Amino acid sequence: MEGIFLDEGKRWVERAIAFYEATGKTITLAEFSNPRGPFVVGEQYIYVLDIDGTMLAHPINAKYMGQDFYSVQDADGKSFIKDIVVAANAKRCGWVSNKWFDPVTNIEQDKMVYFEKVDNMIFCSGAYRGNQVYGASNGHEPKMPSVKPLPKASFRSLIQRLMSI
Repeated sequence: MEGIFLDEGKRWVERAIAFYEATGKTITLAEFSNPRGPFVVGEQYIYVLDIDGTMLAHPINAKYMGQDFYSVQDADGKSFIKDIVVAANAKRCGWVSNKWFDPVTNIEQDKMVYFEKVDNMIFCSGAYRGNQVYGASNGHEPKMPSVKPLPKASFRSLIQRLMSI
């Protein structure tokens, strides 16, 4: 089950990066900050950091955007954002574990975060280990956005395609 859990986390970030490559930075950061957008499913979402640990996009708490998260610690005192930033700048992608508040269950849980650095931004997505597979708490896997690169895609056509998934 752990392999499925990790594969899904990586695919979620890969789809987010494909969306970025198809739409550009401005639209991507706006969409990833949208709490009702296609990149938020239950507890699963994308957030984006710059290469210094400043939050560029976060759909769950708009107050996070523009804040320096480099030294933020999890429930166990681990500076997991620092770990993400250092690893992303050194090797581009990887995994970090942390303990964070789960907005679905309202308790702190172990979380695995996959991250990948592209164009001086770090795309991140995590899932709570207690659920094993994203969305498994309700018995269903989420319908993740499927994004294929579009030649000169307009925002309207891309959003229409995402909404039809």
